[in-house]
Amino acid sequence: MWRSTLSVVVWTLGEMGVLPIANVVVADLAPARARGRYQGAYGLAFGSAVCVAPVLGMLTLERLGSTALWTGCLGIGLLVSAGHLTLSRVLARAREAECHRGRTGVLIEPRAAPPA
Repeated sequence: MWRSTLSVVVWTLGEMGVLPIANVVVADLAPARARGRYQGAYGLAFGSAVCVAPVLGMLTLERLGSTALWTGCLGIGLLVSAGHLTLSRVLARAREAECHRGRTGVLIEPRAAPPA
């Protein structure tokens, strides 16, 4: 019983730490005019993963065993970590290049003309 409670606490703390930051990252990566589409795609991907992952996990556990399941989780986690590191380096270089060109990286959209 205590293991189940501990796992729920760990998952909850993880979600509280990750989800707000993930939404901010998606908004920062998106062009200003496409933020809604980016957030929608992120929400669709996250929701799909929440539905598909338990099914795939149980199938893997049933057919291949716990070693395959946790080795697969480790492999996927390492791939995602490598992707995050690569993305952070690419974004840092892009921001640095924009600064060297005299751009701040902040998009200021023109205001609409006031109604007549």
